Amino acid sequence: MLSIAGSDNSSGAGIQADIKTAKSLNAYCTTTLTCITSQNSKKVSKVFSIPTHIVLSQIETIKEEYNIDGIKIGLLTNYKLVNPLKKILEFMNVPIVIDPIYKSTSGKKFMNKKNFVDTYFSLSKIASYLTPNLNEAKLLSNSQKKNFSKKQILSVLFNKLKIPIILTGGDDNEHYSNDTLISKKGIKEFKLEKIKSNNTHGSGCSFSTALTIFLANGETVENSIKLAKSFIRKTILSSPNVGIDYGPIC
Repeated sequence: MLSIAGSDNSSGAGIQADIKTAKSLNAYCTTTLTCITSQNSKKVSKVFSIPTHIVLSQIETIKEEYNIDGIKIGLLTNYKLVNPLKKILEFMNVPIVIDPIYKSTSGKKFMNKKNFVDTYFSLSKIASYLTPNLNEAKLLSNSQKKNFSKKQILSVLFNKLKIPIILTGGDDNEHYSNDTLISKKGIKEFKLEKIKSNNTHGSGCSFSTALTIFLANGETVENSIKLAKSFIRKTILSSPNVGIDYGPIC
């Protein structure tokens, strides 16, 4: 697979989490860095966007030598990258999972709202699946000020983007991690009991990477979601204790 995402120097999320996730699932993860972040469990201090020509060069060199079975797009911080990225990926006949990231858990915004929305509306033209959390789905559907249910938010967004969307449910403070898929077939929920753990850094990145791998292996989207959720749960339960309040899942 190919992960197009940012670098997290704490190795909790981003490219580092994607590589660890792929290794755990016996997959090989090639990478393309979109940005370099300076962060720890409490804050994102600095963000440096990789120049567009360097991002594209990374993708080209991978395409020249490797057979890519699936692509995951994570953190993007440069809106000017969008059109070149679409062009270089548009004819790749593999699952493309896009995990939109508006801000870090600590609150650092990586794009302004307009650029964030424009970025993912544009990239949806080449995407197979989108995996926003609730806040990101509200922004993309322009429903953050409306008293919509999760299913209503999903319906609005699906009608706009016309691609399957998996709303990840770990961020809504319920007792269950309830992911919701909307597609042409309708809406389906996938529920697992939440785990009480401080080691959840990178869970979103790892979920979208695991999803990409299972899709690339030929699993249906429904089964891929189940398998990815089960993997994340097992990984959190066996996560390393590195002695910080917000630790990595793997």
